[in-house]
Amino acid sequence: MRITAVKPILCDQFLLVRVATDAGLTGTGEAGLWASHEVVARAVESLAEYFVGKDPALIEHPTKRFCVPATSWARWRAPR
Repeated sequence: MRITAVKPILCDQFLLVRVATDAGLTGTGEAGLWASHEVVARAVESLAEYFVGKDPALIEHPTKRFCVPATSWARWRAPR
């Protein structure tokens, strides 16, 4: 199963993200920052290209690719 589309949906006070797969499954989740839904929606649009074609079951991979865990950051910034 592969992701075929990632689409942000601005809806009143909410930002939803819909993910579609080639198996016909579609998932919808809530995302965003309260005061910046439009900004986050644009970020989702720009990241969608990266996710299309990926396996939706690999939920840890994007976290490792786009985020630096706090413990790693703390170790890197710690005085020596």
